[in-house]
Amino acid sequence: MKNFLGDLSSLWRLDTLPAIPRLSWWWYWAIMYVPDPDNPARSRQLMILWSTKETSAIRVSGHWWRPGSRMSTDEHGGLVVPGMVCAWWYDGKRMFEPLVLKECRMAVVDDNHPLWPGEGTGTGAGALVPLLDEDFSLGMRPGNESIWLCLTSDAEARAEGAPMSFEAELTPWWGPPSTLTYKNNVYGYGMGYDILRLQGTKLKLKVDDEEFEGTAYFQKVQVQAPSFPWYW
Repeated sequence: MKNFLGDLSSLWRLDTLPAIPRLSWWWYWAIMYVPDPDNPARSRQLMILWSTKETSAIRVSGHWWRPGSRMSTDEHGGLVVPGMVCAWWYDGKRMFEPLVLKECRMAVVDDNHPLWPGEGTGTGAGALVPLLDEDFSLGMRPGNESIWLCLTSDAEARAEGAPMSFEAELTPWWGPPSTLTYKNNVYGYGMGYDILRLQGTKLKLKVDDEEFEGTAYFQKVQVQAPSFPWYW
């Protein structure tokens, strides 16, 4: 299987459902599993979330996030959104949570945008790029051949012994797990959800200078409903 299958054309759109003030919430989320070489019965796990919400303020893992601005769209459909990047890492013995808890603005473009380095087809390639000094990007490569993601742990997590650098490549595995599943439902008053999922992918993960192979799950979600403070 050389590429992810299914209609990924809306992967970098955040307007599938019309935004509702104080109710709309968007996120990209990946969880990754690799064998723990010190204890093969266990896995090491990395979770990362890129998220934004239509709200004036909300608590995230005890941190008050106040966006101070709203999502904006340019003439080519590119987006800039206020949001947060959050992550945790379990090394087989110890949980580093949060590994990352960082406010940022994020650019979101598909491969038809002039900022994309190459000619696009609008079938899934694109990227989400937090506007930070470190690389926290998430993207789909041309032809939907793979998903990349990067992150740098917070200084506080490193002081506790966490690794600094994480780089991942998610590639198709086989049939149904690596074929997009799409769910959309709208209830009364515009509330509902829109979910894209890749249930299973192969994974190559580099943690500082160590390289691992494993599996991953990926989703992109829009929810239109009341929400409460959450904990990752």
